[in-house]
Amino acid sequence: MPQLQLFVKALLLNWVLLDNFIGRFGWVRGLGNEACMENYEIRILKKGRKPVIYAGPHTSDYAAVRCAQSLAAKDDHVEVWRDLDCVYSTGGARASL
Repeated sequence: MPQLQLFVKALLLNWVLLDNFIGRFGWVRGLGNEACMENYEIRILKKGRKPVIYAGPHTSDYAAVRCAQSLAAKDDHVEVWRDLDCVYSTGGARASL
């Protein structure tokens, strides 16, 4: 069973990487050669610790959320932010600095 979980995580990560690659070269949303990436911030709050924050470009909210899910453990609280908008949250207390 752990091998299946690792395989699924690797598959999801590859999907996110492919989505980012396609977006970087403008093959998404009909933008020609322009990149269509937006900046996202992924916050992962582990119990009893400060949040771990990842920042980077993704092609869509969906890609950013999938990346966040692949980085987080099962019991972690996860938030994904695009600018000042929280596009995904797993519930629970908000991650703060």
